[in-house]
Amino acid sequence: MEIFKFLSDIKNAEVTTNVVKENVYPELNGTITLNKGIYSVEYTWWARLCPTYKMEDYISIDDLEFDCNKESIEGLPIDNFTKFKQGLIDHGMKSVADSLHIDDSEVKEIIMATIPNHKFYNGLFGDKPLFVTLSDDEKRKAYVQAMSNDITFRENDKTMKRELGWVKTDEEGVHEILTNEEIIEQYYK
Repeated sequence: MEIFKFLSDIKNAEVTTNVVKENVYPELNGTITLNKGIYSVEYTWWARLCPTYKMEDYISIDDLEFDCNKESIEGLPIDNFTKFKQGLIDHGMKSVADSLHIDDSEVKEIIMATIPNHKFYNGLFGDKPLFVTLSDDEKRKAYVQAMSNDITFRENDKTMKRELGWVKTDEEGVHEILTNEEIIEQYYK
């Protein structure tokens, strides 16, 4: 049996390498200023980016963080904005104090919208779009293409399927998540 001869030779065989694929997961960062009337906030952000699993024509944000650097009113820096807002509340101006706020979800969306314009994004990823900035219809098309390539792709991701409307309602009004086969069939009708 020749296989045993080859197996005996493996002990002294040279190890060879074949690089199948290489990738990079860079962390982009920047600083932005958001203005809401006379209120201004400066944020520093950083985001780790990578090609989307099984949809490499799209880029995903693996991690996104941001911190508030400084807040100002009409360009005048406020040393302790929490105390400033509390002072407004103490003087009967709670509605004014409450308006001096930009919601974190809004900040996150604004940062995500700026990432594809980052000076290094194009050099790293070319014209590949940032997946989270796509419309629901564009996301559906991308997912359907990936499902067509691999029928098991995200088969059990009920959250994603529910968010994109891939459900059917039975006679009792109960929503059932569509299978990948049903989604592909529905899309290509």
